[in-house]
Amino acid sequence: MGFAADVFICFKKTADFRGRARRREFWSFLAFWIAVAVASVMAFEIPPGPMNTTTALAMLARAPVLLIPLVLFAPLAAVAVRRLHDIGLSGWWLVSAAAPVPVLDVLIVGAQVVCFAKPGTAGPNRYGPDPRA
Repeated sequence: MGFAADVFICFKKTADFRGRARRREFWSFLAFWIAVAVASVMAFEIPPGPMNTTTALAMLARAPVLLIPLVLFAPLAAVAVRRLHDIGLSGWWLVSAAAPVPVLDVLIVGAQVVCFAKPGTAGPNRYGPDPRA
């Protein structure tokens, strides 16, 4: 399996918050999501110069492109929860990144990145069988 297969699996399991996901599956979809988000922002591009009716209408016509990363957030959240399951953590740890204190939020997101990079538990755990098996 390669990058495209991993991304396809995440789309296929968009609403599946059960089970486990391998590191490669998570990081492949995260890279895909970041690329789509960057491309969406670049496609939106605010033109330089003063704002007039024509410019505003052109921006409004391109605004739906900014919804694409939001739509792709559901499969990203699902694969992140399954990735946390792979290391034996509850998916609710993902919600902890919504801390109201910015410094705490940065620390939590940093800890989550470490968790996402950590190898999964060998063999089955309480969330399901080992995805590598």
